[in-house]
Amino acid sequence: VLSHCRIGDAGTAAIARAFPPTLQELDLSNNEISAIGVADIANAMRDSVLSKLTILNLSGNDIGASGGAELGEVLGVGVPKLQQLDLRGCGMTSSGITWLSPAIPACEDLRVLHLGSNGAGDEAMKELAPAISRCKNLKHLSLAMNSITGEGTWVLVEDLVDCLSITHIDMKGNSLGDDGAAAIADILAEVKTLEVVDLSNNEIGEEGAIAFAEEFEKPMMEEPFSWPRGLTLLLENNPEIVGAARSRLEKAVEDKNPQVVIKVKLSSVTAMETGFGR
Repeated sequence: VLSHCRIGDAGTAAIARAFPPTLQELDLSNNEISAIGVADIANAMRDSVLSKLTILNLSGNDIGASGGAELGEVLGVGVPKLQQLDLRGCGMTSSGITWLSPAIPACEDLRVLHLGSNGAGDEAMKELAPAISRCKNLKHLSLAMNSITGEGTWVLVEDLVDCLSITHIDMKGNSLGDDGAAAIADILAEVKTLEVVDLSNNEIGEEGAIAFAEEFEKPMMEEPFSWPRGLTLLLENNPEIVGAARSRLEKAVEDKNPQVVIKVKLSSVTAMETGFGR
């Protein structure tokens, strides 16, 4: 682990030349690395030096779209055992994520993917969504603090239903709005593995709350029930969820099938069992 060491591109080049072939975890987060440094890491991947790597963390480095492209060229063949990829705050934009996306499914053991705070918008979802659908072991997907709207969310969910192991979806701090909330609500029951969905701070209002209420009001008679481990829906910092819409969502949660545990959180206080944080 060499995070927060300000090693820069020159230091990255030196380290890349010395990677041991048994290396399993590489944390170079917050090190002032650019796409130039990423190219040196990519070259090590091409030479199969990192073939045993399971965790790669480059978060907090401004690698830009070019850095995303560099990783996209080698990710699948260079780190076939990768389980966790953290590229939060890397400034990749939609272009970088678009170039990266086709390589993601080649990491067949990938379980955790962090792509938050990259300035990515709806355009990135066109390539990322079908890639995610082919990640059969992916459990945690974070797209927090980007610029995704309802349009991009609909693109994402169309393929997300095929991601058979997903348990956590983090989309807080985007601009999903009511349309994006409706998109997520539309696929909730289909994705039975879900445990946590974070849509905090997303400009969701009454229509979005009603979309979730309508989903929870549906009878859940299928076996196995959706969300066997329970579902936590985080809607914090969406101040427009008030009045009748909030009351309807609360009632839908309280009246749910008793075999399905649903928690909804709208404030900084978590509900003890089911229902709303106050």
